[in-house]
Amino acid sequence: MKRSVWTVVLLLAFASSGCGMVRDFRRERHLKAADQYYAEERYKEATIEYRNALHSNPEDMEVVKKLATAYLENGQIGEAFPPLKRYVDSNPDDLEARQKLGTIYLMGRAFEKARAESEAILAAQPLDIDALALYGEAAQTPEEIEAAIGRIESQRDAIGEPGRVSRVLGVLYARGQDIPRAEEELRSAVSTSPDSAESHLALAR
Repeated sequence: MKRSVWTVVLLLAFASSGCGMVRDFRRERHLKAADQYYAEERYKEATIEYRNALHSNPEDMEVVKKLATAYLENGQIGEAFPPLKRYVDSNPDDLEARQKLGTIYLMGRAFEKARAESEAILAAQPLDIDALALYGEAAQTPEEIEAAIGRIESQRDAIGEPGRVSRVLGVLYARGQDIPRAEEELRSAVSTSPDSAESHLALAR
């Protein structure tokens, strides 16, 4: 009788282990396929495979991040938001992910949340031009726009990237109704970075 009990226990243990091995194998297969699709810029297929991989381990935040990134690359902003928000909540020190989340908030006109993401990035990297641009774009009131201009102007030499800084400032000055200064900054941006389509477009506007 005891031998029968132990036989059943061992069989169950092996069955459980075998299921785990199969699950891990399938997860790795889906991840490998997803990474390959992503490398080939086949983002729709990549999102499918990343979702399949997450079925085996929903708490794998690196895969959650990859899924969000693949959605973003495929232009699926709405689908990207939930996994990206979830990832950032678990990994607040990933500043690149916070920048992407802040940009989604900006696109959704959630300006306060976009501003909060930019400020979190700037607390760690005060000279990050992408975060400063997000900070400026999230500014809505004349006071907020003025504060964004002052913050960038006071650090423009330390930031570097003069063409990018001039473009960001030019747009902010235009929003603040200082058109002569806006034109000056945008002409400087075009002169510094003549191949920048963004600078030419901003000046044309």
